[in-house]
Amino acid sequence: TDQRKGRINRRGTRARGLLAVRCRRPQPAARPPAPSHNYASQTVAAPDATAASRCTRRRPPLTPAAQPQRRAAMIRGVPQLQRLVVRYCPHGGSSRGARAFVFEEFAKFAEANPAVECRSELGRGKHPVVRGSYVWGDDKVLDAKNRSSADVLRMAEVLRNSSGRKMLRFEKPVVSA
Repeated sequence: TDQRKGRINRRGTRARGLLAVRCRRPQPAARPPAPSHNYASQTVAAPDATAASRCTRRRPPLTPAAQPQRRAAMIRGVPQLQRLVVRYCPHGGSSRGARAFVFEEFAKFAEANPAVECRSELGRGKHPVVRGSYVWGDDKVLDAKNRSSADVLRMAEVLRNSSGRKMLRFEKPVVSA
């Protein structure tokens, strides 16, 4: 269908403008067992508070002690990442984690990586992105939409630890001795 006219949804009607996104509802907490007639002998455990907030798709973030520490990617002693730019919206909901990263953790990241020029940009009405510019002139852009500040920090570390070169596809099988 034509984008100017809108998309056709499941009901067969056209939806104009932005489409609403369904949010995942937390699973209901387990109900305590029904009380019996003898109230004195029965103890009812409180429902598990984490059962309502448990999500099956996401894994819990690694603690800093469990994460392996990697150094910045260097070729012949030259750090490959030149510039790191975090673009975020000052009022958008999808930029919540990027804003928290910029205001709380970005200065620490910049102090720990003095060879990298760290900047933040306002992109009003735009989703947040983390962009890394490398020595070879290539850019890598990672989408930070609806991510937490720890995820945005992890994205910045991924960009710092990569060389910036494009991935090569091997036509012949790789045989190691």
